[in-house]
Amino acid sequence: MRVEPDVVRALFDQWRIGLIEDQLYNGREKLVPREDEIQHGSVQQLATNLGALPRGQPTRISVGRFRGLYTVDDVEYVDIVELGGFVVSGPCTIHDVTRRYGPGDYRITAYGFERPSLRFELLVTGLVARATAK
Repeated sequence: MRVEPDVVRALFDQWRIGLIEDQLYNGREKLVPREDEIQHGSVQQLATNLGALPRGQPTRISVGRFRGLYTVDDVEYVDIVELGGFVVSGPCTIHDVTRRYGPGDYRITAYGFERPSLRFELLVTGLVARATAK
């Protein structure tokens, strides 16, 4: 193919590193949240926030799986994989999250539409799926 070995090595390094790691290592401003920039909450606090969503106003519930923390240059970052979300038009429950995404550790964010706003964002560990009747 007449490609110099140095070019192949550089391309391999780009392919191997991946998108998030490349953003972290290339000197640009970090595009992922730091650990201290995201609010940690309890399962009960999440249940209270979901139950307090306004009736008749659409709210987008965005869900990201929390995979842990990692450190780059002595700064801890939150490793979150975005899973998707759903829209509700009033209060909802933790079951609405776990029946779609299963049990686990999540970053849950609620956004308002009619007046664009962030209703809440919480990092919650230990969500458990509710047993369903057969």
